[in-house]
Amino acid sequence: MTVITRFAPSPTGSLHVGNVRTALHNWMWARKHGGRFLLRIDDTDLERSKEEYVEGIRTDLAWLGLDIDGEERQSARFALYEAEFEKLKAAGRVYACYETPEELEIRRKILLSRGLPPVYERKSADAPVPEGVAPHWRFRLDQGAPIEWTDLIRGPQHFDPRTMSDPVVRRADGSWLYLLPSVIDDIAMGITHVVRGEDHVSNTAAQIQMFQALGATPPAFAHEALLVGTEGKLSKRLGSLGMAAREWYRTDRARRAAGAPRDERSGRAGDERGTADRSDRLRALRPRAGALRRGRAGAAQPEDSAPHRLSRGCAAPAARDRRRALERDSSQSDDRGRGCGMGSGVRRAVRAARARRRRSPGTCRRCGRGT
Repeated sequence: MTVITRFAPSPTGSLHVGNVRTALHNWMWARKHGGRFLLRIDDTDLERSKEEYVEGIRTDLAWLGLDIDGEERQSARFALYEAEFEKLKAAGRVYACYETPEELEIRRKILLSRGLPPVYERKSADAPVPEGVAPHWRFRLDQGAPIEWTDLIRGPQHFDPRTMSDPVVRRADGSWLYLLPSVIDDIAMGITHVVRGEDHVSNTAAQIQMFQALGATPPAFAHEALLVGTEGKLSKRLGSLGMAAREWYRTDRARRAAGAPRDERSGRAGDERGTADRSDRLRALRPRAGALRRGRAGAAQPEDSAPHRLSRGCAAPAARDRRRALERDSSQSDDRGRGCGMGSGVRRAVRAARARRRRSPGTCRRCGRGT
């Protein structure tokens, strides 16, 4: 069997480092086994897809040295999707739905309020069809067939389709969502292995049944942990660090070669200011646990400092003197407080401290001196 992998980015922005890692791992797997590495441009979102990003993806892969063995574009395969969709519709595996987003949200809240999972509830076959409303289409999961596969990274995976909603595969305007076209393309392109992020695990569960409904064997899947940034999951929309950074380094090298002055604020070349700003934001957003740890266990405390004095059994001179003074005051308080109840709490604390010292002489946890 010839190993065939694919990298399937959507041309809605520049590649970020998470995309690059996915491409690299698919390329490495194919090259390790003497297989083929294909590029598929997932441009079904015609509004957001731009040709400049398609060219950018090709340029970035070439710059990284990830040579491809073929390229496909989903926008050129709509006829294939339509033909396979009709087969599924004839087999009863896709069906029309007419709910609005508002109706679905209300039903979801009702289910959650009852302590039930927010799973889409199928309508009966004789349910009335609203007039003048275009349907969206869902794939009908086989609820009697447990979904299982062995992930190359995560190991055995098990999903109960009864706890899953039938996924929407086509919008009311006729445009395609990700799930079904991806399955159709993987079958047509002969993909044997799919390496992608673990945020696709639930998608894979639904796609396993789509492969089976189309009479195909699913490829082997490997879901790897996601890379995250200060903004959370990396995203093109959020401008996560990506291939645009190579332009900074290229410009920086040119400026250094030309003897450009350094940025006084960051101590770096002027065109590295974007990288410096990113580092500044990272430090600002990072939780302050490090500062708290430094405050608790940083520089050694003086022997007469409050934390040191409060260490149980501390024999440092200043602490010992203060403890003895407290005991004298407590004894006087005993005499003054007899008969009126005053000082009883102090007396009990002093007696307990004396008893502990008699039972277990120890060592100061900070200075190491004996008690």
